[in-house]
Amino acid sequence: MRPFSSSWLRSSVVRLLVSYLLLFIISTSLLLALVYLRSSQAMFVQADSILLWEARYFESFQDAELTRQINYRITHQRLGNFYGLFNANGSRLAGNIAALPQGAASGQETRSFNEILSVEGRLDRPLSRMLVERYPDGGRLVIARDLGDVMQLRRSIMNTLLWGDLLALALCVGGGIALSIRQVRRVRSVVEIAGQIANGDLGKRFPDRNRDEIDVLSRVINQMLGRVEHLMGEVKSACDNIAHDMRSPLGRARLALGRAADAEPAHAREFVDQAIAETDITLARFSALLRISEIEARGRRDGFRTIDLKAVIDQVLEVLEPLLEEQQIALECELADTALVNGDGELLFEAFYNVLDNAIKFSRPGDVIKLSLVVTPQGHAFCVRDHGVGIPESELGMIGRRFYRGTSVGAIPGSGLGISLVMAVSRLHGFTIDVSHEAPGTCVRMECWPHNE
Repeated sequence: MRPFSSSWLRSSVVRLLVSYLLLFIISTSLLLALVYLRSSQAMFVQADSILLWEARYFESFQDAELTRQINYRITHQRLGNFYGLFNANGSRLAGNIAALPQGAASGQETRSFNEILSVEGRLDRPLSRMLVERYPDGGRLVIARDLGDVMQLRRSIMNTLLWGDLLALALCVGGGIALSIRQVRRVRSVVEIAGQIANGDLGKRFPDRNRDEIDVLSRVINQMLGRVEHLMGEVKSACDNIAHDMRSPLGRARLALGRAADAEPAHAREFVDQAIAETDITLARFSALLRISEIEARGRRDGFRTIDLKAVIDQVLEVLEPLLEEQQIALECELADTALVNGDGELLFEAFYNVLDNAIKFSRPGDVIKLSLVVTPQGHAFCVRDHGVGIPESELGMIGRRFYRGTSVGAIPGSGLGISLVMAVSRLHGFTIDVSHEAPGTCVRMECWPHNE
C-alpha cells in the first residue's frame, strides 16, 4: 500500500503545518511593522526634543549675536547638526545649510519635518530632521539634525529582528516537517495494519505507546478488534459445533424414519416417536441459539424495570421443585428478604433457571445444592454451589462457549448452551458471573449490580 506516496502534500498534518506557518509569517510581519513604526516614532520624538531645545536656546539672541552663535555652533558642535538663518526673501544670512528647504518656505507655524538637505562642506545630501522657527519679519531659522545614525540604528534593529524571525521560521519549518513526517508514518502504519485486518487477519493490532490521541484511538480500536476476534471465534466454534452436534440427532432421526418405513405398522409408531424426539432436541438447540442471539444483538433493555430477585428465584424454585424431589436432591436456601434491581425479570428467570437446572442435572441422588442470595456492600449476589461431577480447573476458561461441554459430563444430556445464555443475560444487565471449581462440584456466582457504569 502506498497511500501517501503521491498525496503527502494533501495530508491534514501538512495542511495544518502550512496554516501555522502562514499564521506565523503574518504575526511576525505585523510585529516587525509595529517595531518599525514605534522605533521610528521614538527616534523622531527624541530628535524633535533636541531641535526644540536648540530653538529655545537661539531665542535669547538677536541679529549679529544670533549669527555669531550659529557660526560658533557649526564650528564647535557635532557634525550631525546643521543650521541656517534666512531672511524673508530666502537668502541665507548665516549657517551651513546652503538653501532654504522646501518644507520651510511655506507655513507660518513652527514645525518639524524630514527632508534631504544641501549642506556646505558635504558632498552627500543627508536626510535630516529639521525644525523651522519663523520670525515676525519673515525670516526663518532652520535647525536640522542628520538622521543617518538614526536610520542606521533602525536598520540594525530591523535586520536583527528579521534574521531572528527567519531563524525561528526555519526552525519551525524544520521541526514541523519532522513532526509531520513522523505523524504521516504513524498514520501509514495504521492504514497498513487496517488493510491487513480488512483482508481477514483479525489478529493484527494497532501500535499503542500511550503517548497521544492516536494511541488512545488505537487502544479503543484494539479493544474493539479483540471483541470482534472473540466473537468471530465463537461464530466459527458455533458453526463447527452445530455441524457436529446437529448431525447426531438428525442422523438418528433419519435412521428412525428409515426403520419406520421398513417396519410393520404395529412397530412403526415407536420409530416415528423416536424421530420426533430427536427432532425436538434439534429444535430446542436452535431455539436456544436464537434466544442467545436475540439477547446479544437486540439488547431488550426496553423490558427493564425495578424487580425483586427474591421473587424471581421463588418462581424458579416453584418450577424446579418437582425435579428436585424426583432426583432426590436436597436444596439449602439462604435468601435475602428483598433484593431490588433494575432488570428484565423474564431474562433473569431464564438465567437463574439454567444455573439451578445445571446444578440439578450434574448432581447425584442424595447430594445437596446450596442456593444463596446475599447482600454485599456493592449489591446483591446470587450463588449456586453443587457437589456434582464438577468442572476441571483446566476447562474453566472454556465455560460459556457455545456448545462446549466438559469432559466430565459423560452421557448426561445437554446442548452446551445453558451457560452461554446465562452469560448473555449477565452481560446485558452489566452483571458479572464467575464459575469456579470446588472439591467436589462447581460454584456459580453472579454479582447482580452494574459493573459497566
